[in-house]
Amino acid sequence: VLIALCPILISANTCQASESSIEGPSARFEIQIRSLYGTIGLKKRGLDFKGFRYALIGYYNLKKRDAIRKSGIISIIDYRKSCNEKRFYVIDLINKKVLYHTLVAHGRHSGVIYASDFSNEPGSLKSCLGFFVTGDIYDGDHGYSLRLYGKEKGCNDKARARRIIVHGAYYVRR
Repeated sequence: VLIALCPILISANTCQASESSIEGPSARFEIQIRSLYGTIGLKKRGLDFKGFRYALIGYYNLKKRDAIRKSGIISIIDYRKSCNEKRFYVIDLINKKVLYHTLVAHGRHSGVIYASDFSNEPGSLKSCLGFFVTGDIYDGDHGYSLRLYGKEKGCNDKARARRIIVHGAYYVRR
């Protein structure tokens, strides 16, 4: 149910390819980003400005390319944080509020407490980074699950083939 609201999933850590795929915003837009960050209260929830800025610029670039079907909601995972910390943010940009701020795991071979190793390769059992758009919801082995489609060539474009999904998990707890 939580993930059904999310049209885009973004990792605060990114591939090298991501940096070149982001068009820089105007000075006016920079002010809007700062204002939105403050209004939503993301600093007190532990999301740094740089990660939010990056995610928002990527979101608008994907929107500009018509890669997003439903707009207004973004999700950010900050893999720089421990898996024991709340590092998954679901943000309503229209109503300017955090819908969910919760725990999230990472791929089995990405690390133990901290995700430190990422891959786009099938069979790696590692998380991959970059910008994703969500797909359909289905009832699978882990209950309701949400398919992810990577939007960056060479970085996460194999996400669908790798069957990367977001799902509930008994092992994600404090």
